[in-house]
Amino acid sequence: MARYLLQVWIVWWITPGAAALSADSLPAQTLRFDVTDPRETITREIDSTLLLRVVRIAHSRVAHFGWEVQVVERGAGSVGTNVLRRGIPSGGPHPSDVLAWLSRERYFPDDRRLPLPGYPYEIRIRLIQCRTELVGDDTGFVSGSVEITWRRLDSARS
Repeated sequence: MARYLLQVWIVWWITPGAAALSADSLPAQTLRFDVTDPRETITREIDSTLLLRVVRIAHSRVAHFGWEVQVVERGAGSVGTNVLRRGIPSGGPHPSDVLAWLSRERYFPDDRRLPLPGYPYEIRIRLIQCRTELVGDDTGFVSGSVEITWRRLDSARS
């Protein structure tokens, strides 16, 4: 029996592509939350250097205006620089913004993949069955969820 298993293992190991890891086969980590979640900040560890931080965007007239997805370097203090926006001039919407008015206008797709500049990671943001409503001149979320996944890319793509 052991001899048979050894042969199977050898065939598996030398078969082209069988043991090679591609970016699609590397495991992803996931954070999922309700778009109307009451928390101000949600954080998850990406690795020993990077932290995923999702920050509620406050609005005076709308309870659930939206979120900003950030990736910050650890050791950069409590604020840190959002690596997703590094080198991008501020002003205007960014694909890491999950705002009700952007969702209503279909400004960005509900499923977005963002490279992490300077790091071998990809961040995926998915809006799942998000609904909005107009509050005066402003738009707010009323239901749905946000799923954020991150995965390390293989060395060939980084």
